[in-house]
Amino acid sequence: MRTGGDARRSIPSRVVRVLLTVLIFVAVGPPVGAMFFMLSVALVGLGRDVDLGGLVWIGLFSLIYAVPLSYLLGAVPAAASGFLVGLKRELSGTVGWRFALVAGAIVGLGLVIISGQSFRLASTESGPPSNVILAATCLFSTVFCWAVERNLHSR
Repeated sequence: MRTGGDARRSIPSRVVRVLLTVLIFVAVGPPVGAMFFMLSVALVGLGRDVDLGGLVWIGLFSLIYAVPLSYLLGAVPAAASGFLVGLKRELSGTVGWRFALVAGAIVGLGLVIISGQSFRLASTESGPPSNVILAATCLFSTVFCWAVERNLHSR
């Protein structure tokens, strides 16, 4: 629900707020997505043989290598999610977790389509279903960034 102050804001101030939301998503989303993706692939790939020590090493490896490289793959999807969330906030005054889930799912499915992967849900002998993990990564990152942005927005 919009308050009186929101209705009176100018278009340039609304554009700036949407861009700030996009910036938050681009700054936070790719590293969160990299950690989620790497740990998810490890959990699926290791199956029953997973142990805490192995996950810690994979997490450290991800921090050193995957997080810095995550901006190459994750900046555009994060910006798309941030734009959807920011635009929705400026148009309706609020963004709920359901919208964040839908935005993350849309961006995740779009990334799977653009990457040329098929929509298979079952694992094959060659490994886990990377398309599902990729879409889930976008969904998780979007909801995480939404929570961060929401807390910053409320201040």
